[in-house]
Amino acid sequence: MDWRDHPAKTQQWHDDLRDRMEREGMLHILAAEVDRDYSAAVQGTVIPAAWVRSAIDAHLKLKFKGSAFWCAALDVADEGGDTNALAKRQGVTLASLEEWGERDTGRTTRRAVDACRTICPVRLQYDAVGMGSSVKAESNRLGDEDLLPKGLRLVPWNAGGAVQDPDKRVIEGDRDSPLNKDFYANLKAQGWWQLRRRFELTHRAIQAQDGYTWDEDDLISLPNDLPLLWKLVKELSQPTMMHTSSMKLLVDKAPEGTRSPNLADAVMMAYFPMKASGPFDIPDAALRRARMPAMRRG
Repeated sequence: MDWRDHPAKTQQWHDDLRDRMEREGMLHILAAEVDRDYSAAVQGTVIPAAWVRSAIDAHLKLKFKGSAFWCAALDVADEGGDTNALAKRQGVTLASLEEWGERDTGRTTRRAVDACRTICPVRLQYDAVGMGSSVKAESNRLGDEDLLPKGLRLVPWNAGGAVQDPDKRVIEGDRDSPLNKDFYANLKAQGWWQLRRRFELTHRAIQAQDGYTWDEDDLISLPNDLPLLWKLVKELSQPTMMHTSSMKLLVDKAPEGTRSPNLADAVMMAYFPMKASGPFDIPDAALRRARMPAMRRG
């Protein structure tokens, strides 16, 4: 249970506890044991927990204009006690998050499709590795039988695949910045790094003084009343980063002693749209607005 869910724990209780533990030099224990920041003592965390917490209700704090654009992502349960996870976002605000334990991939596909029925036009990206490869077969059947909602497109997302825009710079406009193909080991690393960038820019926008400028399309917001929010917060700061022998970035989603972060994986995919191939029902302008945030100087 998160302390915020305890009826006897208030923000004042937390602030008093923080003051006392700071005087005693025990803030790291507060972070791990009370604030559920399990990455506090972990080296190489991709997304710092402080950045994640800054994004909670960022759409309210920063007064986002909002967007009509929807994107969704499905992380399909693998073996063992794994669960399916579905994330839906409107603009850059995470609008819906759910998980379930269904082992039948066909049923999982139909549940995800039905959950997206009311937000079309929308692309539903899905983890195409392992059990997720069966999603394509079920979606093809639904399409053949004219059971897919108009405006819904299922798009495979292969974590081990090649990076997008391989010949573009990691930092846009910086000629000294490495090319994407030289910086990222695979699509998973690129997707997680770009999600990290969203949280970093959101944190900076929240902490900024007057005069700091930001682009809403580059940010992310996690509504405070979102179901499973605090589980997601924990999962987002679980993955760690390392490098290959050729110095390309790798991401370990489940370090030793942890489980696959299904909710966070779904969110990561939802915020990193694959480039469309072939006819697509969503207008090009909407797709451009939903592209990954550019990494700019500063």
